Amino acid sequence: MFINTNLLAANVNRNLKSSNYKMNKTMEKLSSGYRINRAADDAAGLAISEKMKYQINGTQQASRNVQDGISLIQTAEGGMNEIHTMLQRMNTLANQASNGSYTNGDRNKLDIEFQQLKREINSIAENTNFNGIKLLNGSATSKDIILSAKNILTFTFDSNPSHGDHIGVGHLINMTKIDFNLPGNLTKDYHVPIGSTLSETLNNLKLQYDLLKSGDIGHSFDQDGVINTRMYIHGNKVYVLSDEPLGGERSINIDAVMNSGNPASITIPSEGKDIEIQKGFESDDSLLLDMPNVTTEMINVSELSISSIGNASNSIALISSAINKVSTERAKLGAYQNRLEHTLNNLHNSEENLSAAHSRIRDADMAQEMTTFTKNQILVQAGTSMLAQANAIPQNILKLLG
Repeated sequence: MFINTNLLAANVNRNLKSSNYKMNKTMEKLSSGYRINRAADDAAGLAISEKMKYQINGTQQASRNVQDGISLIQTAEGGMNEIHTMLQRMNTLANQASNGSYTNGDRNKLDIEFQQLKREINSIAENTNFNGIKLLNGSATSKDIILSAKNILTFTFDSNPSHGDHIGVGHLINMTKIDFNLPGNLTKDYHVPIGSTLSETLNNLKLQYDLLKSGDIGHSFDQDGVINTRMYIHGNKVYVLSDEPLGGERSINIDAVMNSGNPASITIPSEGKDIEIQKGFESDDSLLLDMPNVTTEMINVSELSISSIGNASNSIALISSAINKVSTERAKLGAYQNRLEHTLNNLHNSEENLSAAHSRIRDADMAQEMTTFTKNQILVQAGTSMLAQANAIPQNILKLLG
């Protein structure tokens, strides 16, 4: 028997420490509700669950975004419903004034209401807004465009870039010009690799008008000797942005050249009538709402009058055309709303399924953890008791000394 080294007590103490550690881990899981509380618990599971949490959070906010978008559309459509009602009343008045049984004095009285209806159409078109964003006068927009790079060139064309227009950007690697063989005015931010293979790349772009329109072309090409430079077309201006020096001779009118090597930016106030609804957790998962302009000028009724029988007769056809225009715009909004409602249903399904998958990876099975905790708790109690017994055994040596 030995007293300097109590191997039995050391063995019991080792097992007790192990049981204590396991019980503490189980208590942590039970108290937090998570199976994975730190990367050491399950490194791969933690990485996967955090990506899923990113998707879940994005999907939840996208769901709220879509509901806001539906509310915005309903607000706009409500205003247009009233415009439709007024146009129908204007049609009734014009038809009445076209009747030969009325005098011009009678028509003047009818025209008083007719003109007031026109003013109210403009009032609704100018004042219908959602969160301060005007919806029916063609000025709706959700954000300005900000272009940033170390070097920015701004080129101005006499008109919007079209087939055959070009910019010469000099001795940038081995290329001499960028051709814009585009189908009309394209307001789209896309990447163009500038380098020795530029001509081949541009030829491919020219042949893919449909992809260009849909925005499916938006990536850079991994090729040797290529500098990734962005080119943005807005109206009659073309912006070339790069973090590399932009040198050499240039054609067309140059508005600005910034080659400072320091980050620079240009803010382009949005002139469009698109409102972007972020409907997913990915940055490019959005829907542009093309909002209508239903002012009297745009629906071609601003100059109408029914003060004479001739004017009244002419007004009938123009009001019919205006009603059709407003109907078309309302149909477009209705289509957007139906699409967003389906998007919302899909977001709810995705959120539910992603949450279930995230829970299976990250959350603790409380029944299983409680069973493990009970086992470890008993082992700790038993280990503590056995350690006391092991520590008492060397005292038996005192009997030999007696």
